[in-house]
Amino acid sequence: MNGNSTELEKGKFILSVDILEVLLSRCDIQNSTTERISKEILQNLVAGYEEKIKYSDYFKGAGFRINVYSRVHVIAKMDRQSLDKLPQKIKNPALFSGIIDEESLRMIDELSYQLIK
Repeated sequence: MNGNSTELEKGKFILSVDILEVLLSRCDIQNSTTERISKEILQNLVAGYEEKIKYSDYFKGAGFRINVYSRVHVIAKMDRQSLDKLPQKIKNPALFSGIIDEESLRMIDELSYQLIK
């Protein structure tokens, strides 16, 4: 992101990362993903989130929302009951749009780190 890439190339990269995150969160539509694979997916989403924070000038708004949306869906696959800890529980906007309040974000971060241990 800090290289000699054009703004268009950076935009394509950002879009590719966002699409990949959504695909990762939806990779087991048939419910065939094992817990080990879900944990690996969540680890990668957390690592991506941490990288996005480093480049927050590029990944703002939707870039963070997509990561949160993706992580909350993987968390739901791993431990559906953990969503009861969120404000509004399974009706939390993060599940539908990735739009999130500070308390929900903190809780999703905590759940993410707990589940990848």
